[in-house]
This record gives sequence, structure tokens and C-alpha cells, in this order.
Amino acid sequence: MRRTALAPFALLAALACAGPVDLVVAPEAEPAPGRGEAALAHADGVRLVTRAGAWVGEPGVRQHVTPIHVALLNDGAVPLRIRYDQFALVAENGRRYSALPPFEIEGRIRVPRPAGSFSATGFHVAPHHHRFFPHLGVATGFPHDPFWYDHYYDRWEAVSLPTAEMLLLALPEGMLDPGGSLEGYLYFERLEPGHEGVVFRADLVSAAGDSFAELRIPYRAEG
Repeated sequence: MRRTALAPFALLAALACAGPVDLVVAPEAEPAPGRGEAALAHADGVRLVTRAGAWVGEPGVRQHVTPIHVALLNDGAVPLRIRYDQFALVAENGRRYSALPPFEIEGRIRVPRPAGSFSATGFHVAPHHHRFFPHLGVATGFPHDPFWYDHYYDRWEAVSLPTAEMLLLALPEGMLDPGGSLEGYLYFERLEPGHEGVVFRADLVSAAGDSFAELRIPYRAEG
């Protein structure tokens, strides 16, 4: 009986510790030429390119939000209104994950304190340190003990969201003139595990407030 009563709490703990869901461009999506793992959608002279695996900031951010890099090119005849409520990730069961205003994102992540300067020759950095020292080669077969890192918590700093980096890279709201382009990250609500996939949806709205098209890009969910 005691074991049965504890099961729901164990499940909640497992979900809390689950890693972020990775998104991969679905086979039926239109690839974006010259953009790597990116997909394209277009209508009425407006082109949308999205990249779901492009986040270059602190990895811990993905425990709270789903960052997607977005590029918009307006070759249409009217200015576009760009607002966060025009973008969403929609799962196969109808669950909608909204794009969040960056300044209102809440949460805390742990980041390593800055490393000191050093010199080395013939040295290969541990894989889990490579993002801090991208100029160094990576050691192969190097063991990583996350429990040791968690124990020595005083070597880490807690940072509140949104980070300065998130705000710097965010896609801003505003008006996009004909011939204009805009690139940046949208931060969607954190995806729940268990989805087969989601559709990136963008509602195109003119500066006058008229909706005139909807762009869709399908993704498969992994993890």
C-alpha cells in the first residue's frame, strides 16, 4: 500500500526532471535552401523560416521555454503587424503553446561561474566544458559525473529569467514594412513530453489589423 501511494509522487518527480523536448523538421515540411536544418513557409509575398534546434544560449533556458529562431521577409504589398500572440506551437491533440513576451518569462537557471584564464598545449577539453572553450579540441571517452557538479553547488550561480542574452536575441514586436526583414528568437511555453509533433503556426496580420494568411511548418517531437 505504501509503495502504491508513493507512485504518483515519483511520476511527478520524473516529469519535473525530464529533459526538454527536441523538435525536428517533419519530412513533409518545405526545406529552406541554404539555411541548414530549417523549414520554410510562404504566402502573399511573405516568407517565414524557422529553426527549432538553433538555440546558442545557456542550455538551462530550454528547461523553461522552447526557443525557436524565426526569420521573416516581407516581399508583400502591405506592412505586417508582428505580435507574440500571432505565433503558436499547436500539438496534434490541439494543445496550444503560446509565444511568451520575453520580459515576462519567469524561472531560474544555474550557470557555471566564469572560469579563470589558463594556458595549455596538447590539451583537449572535457565535452561538457566545450561550450565555454569552443576554441579547444574535445576529449573523447571523458567521463562526466553530474552528481558531483550538483553537490558542489557553490561553484554555480543562480540566474533569473529572462537572461540578458535571451532579451538580446529575442524577436521584437512591431511593424515590418514591405521589403523589410526581421530575425530573432521566439520563446514558446515549454513543451510537455508525449506529443508526436507540433505545428509552428504564424498568423499574418496587416498593419491595419486585418488577418490575411496563416503559415504552418510541421515538426516532429523527440524526447
